[in-house]
Amino acid sequence: MKKVFSLYVVYFFFALGLNATDPDYEKDIKTSFSISCKAMDVILIGIEDGVSKRYSGIQDVWDEYFSIGKMFNINVSFTETYLTYYLNFNIPALDIIASWDVNGIGNRDIKNVSFNKNRIFFSSTRYVTPYDLELERYYKDDWQFKLDGSWGNSSYIVTANCMSMPSAYKEFLENIKGKNLNNGFRVNK
Repeated sequence: MKKVFSLYVVYFFFALGLNATDPDYEKDIKTSFSISCKAMDVILIGIEDGVSKRYSGIQDVWDEYFSIGKMFNINVSFTETYLTYYLNFNIPALDIIASWDVNGIGNRDIKNVSFNKNRIFFSSTRYVTPYDLELERYYKDDWQFKLDGSWGNSSYIVTANCMSMPSAYKEFLENIKGKNLNNGFRVNK
């Protein structure tokens, strides 16, 4: 009788263990947040007919509205389902949209990706508008922003101060651990 009872107990815990590792097909993970930033400096320079020029905007991309002192948002969203995940990083005021997915389709032109508790960095190697984007924590939840790149025969640098990174960023970091955001490489832990 003790053997039969022992077998039932072992079977029960074995079956319980199998069920515990089954994927939850109904569970979706969603994290999104925005951080507001204030442009501290905007430099647009180029060369035309051998003459260096400074510009106030990039026609049809950044207008003269985007300038020192202007506020803009960085919007991040992450969704994971049983079969796939999507990560979107969007700065509407600067016409920047970077997307990642489980198949690497959206992130073919993005490299050197790093999301961690003190730094966000990635490079876009788009053939027309390559850029490097960096956010770095400098005090508690305050971050400094730098974007530099080129547009045709022009180059630009944008710096900004981004105050109060939302607490959802920590949850976001947990959710993206181990995801392929670097075309085969893993997210920094």
